Amino acid sequence: MATLPITFGDSSNSSDPGISVEVFRLLQVKKRPTAKIINSETNVETKTLTTMLAADTGALLHKRQIGTYLELGDQKVSERRGGGW
Repeated sequence: MATLPITFGDSSNSSDPGISVEVFRLLQVKKRPTAKIINSETNVETKTLTTMLAADTGALLHKRQIGTYLELGDQKVSERRGGGW
């Protein structure tokens, strides 16, 4: 909601007549909600669980063990979570 003042004549003179109009937004653009996966047999939302496994040993990896790195010459510089180097 916004208020839009309108004055007639000289706006510096407070005795000139004026009106004030309140403006409402009647329509609002909404985004489409995210899709949910529903099990067809139980009609319950399916929850997705992702686990990362080491390629060489098959061991379960935790979030702190997974990261990205940048190759600088012959060295790999790891990137910490949070954007810092």
